[in-house]
Amino acid sequence: LGGTMRVLAQQPPLFITADQQAALDWLGAHTTDRDVVLSDWRFGNLVPIYANARVFVGHPIETIGFQEKVTAVKRILESAASDIERSELIRRWQITYIAIDAGTDTLNLSDPIFSAGQLQLYPIQ
Repeated sequence: LGGTMRVLAQQPPLFITADQQAALDWLGAHTTDRDVVLSDWRFGNLVPIYANARVFVGHPIETIGFQEKVTAVKRILESAASDIERSELIRRWQITYIAIDAGTDTLNLSDPIFSAGQLQLYPIQ
């Protein structure tokens, strides 16, 4: 009964929004195992199910240094990190895409390569 109520409430991790599904489908069609997606951990946890891309942070147990990476993503996505810190993380981990909620985009990224509702995917050159 508790699981049913959670699904009906449309809360993660038992529910994926249409926007998330569209973004995951896009990643599945356009990425390879050489791509690395930076996102919050909940979205990152879904990426390997749908795409060959790797993630910076995903499953809490399967991500080495999970808490440190969660903190780093939060700093990056909330613009608490300097441009140098952000660039270093992207270079070090070879990030090729950033998935971000449009309402929290404070990174001044170029136009998204994919957008579904509030979820946007940005390529990193």
